[in-house]
Amino acid sequence: MLCFMFIYEKVKEKKPDPLYEKVIAAMGLSLILTILLLICIFIITGSTSLTNSIFNLNVDIKDIIKIALLTVVYAYTLDSFFEIIVKYIFGIGLISKVILNIARFFSLLFIGQMVAISTNSNLIFSISITIIFILLDALNHLIDTKQKEKNINT
Repeated sequence: MLCFMFIYEKVKEKKPDPLYEKVIAAMGLSLILTILLLICIFIITGSTSLTNSIFNLNVDIKDIIKIALLTVVYAYTLDSFFEIIVKYIFGIGLISKVILNIARFFSLLFIGQMVAISTNSNLIFSISITIIFILLDALNHLIDTKQKEKNINT
């Protein structure tokens, strides 16, 4: 929240604003980020819960929530780091996406081992969450392609 207060202060340099306006603006921006983070947690929790139901894995809901939280933490920290390294070494292309998804798969296997679920369940969860990451990458690629086509046509 303090970060957003400083950003808001830099954007509005005309006259000093009262502290309550800065706090309200910072709380609004923080609320937006919190809602987006919760949506990500719900998506991962729902998909692992659905996988648990489909494959009849008998994994406790507490373990599913732990997997979802650790996956979101991984996605916002280490995944970005791995992505930068892979793109630097291999460039932007199919090879970098394949290597990045393999790294995601093994990272998700490690998360499952940290939660201490069975190996079979861990493998199924890792595959299903990696497929979700692949689908999100494909969706992001489609959106970028459409925006580029729109900019070219304009």
